[in-house]
Amino acid sequence: MKTTKSPRRVLLVAHRAGRSCLPDYSHRSSPKKFTQPQLFACLVLKEFLQLDYRKLEAFLRDAPELAAAIELKTVPDHSTFQKAAKRLLNCAAIERLLSGTLELARFQGRLGARSELAALDGTGWESRHASRYFVSRRAKGLKTRQDTTYRRFPKAGVLCDCRSHLILSIVPSRGPSPDVPHFRRVLDDALSRKPITTLLADAGYDG
Repeated sequence: MKTTKSPRRVLLVAHRAGRSCLPDYSHRSSPKKFTQPQLFACLVLKEFLQLDYRKLEAFLRDAPELAAAIELKTVPDHSTFQKAAKRLLNCAAIERLLSGTLELARFQGRLGARSELAALDGTGWESRHASRYFVSRRAKGLKTRQDTTYRRFPKAGVLCDCRSHLILSIVPSRGPSPDVPHFRRVLDDALSRKPITTLLADAGYDG
């Protein structure tokens, strides 16, 4: 895996952003074994390393120094991560977490008061972490293989600051679909966080 960022730094930044936006516990009767910022940081690490929930649990057990970096005394079960994802990764929480991350970037001097140049585009993702090999299935009763084509896939409009590469706004949707419908919303969300001098977008937004 080629990357310029270390898993530890990703974990620490996500944990700090989570602490600025999330309460420690979702309910006063929570077991209080793990805080919401800790679980959020682990979920960010999962996506950074492209792991599933079971592999995330195993990775943290094999790297206790990472768990210690965010004061995790025990590694959560993979089912805990899965439930936390459903609770923490809803649209309202993500909006707060994105704003908190940008505030942290401003405090660290990585993001200016204004984005002089920003870029907008629509992009699609694989719906799971399984490799493309597993999309190819063996046809029942035949020795040949057949390709499985998914008609729907996760998609989003993403607007980022070109100097820092930080995402200023993201609007999720499902593809295949044109880019134009998310233009106004993704731009308005970005402008609510910081002014933009110049915006670049491809011909898909000409409408």
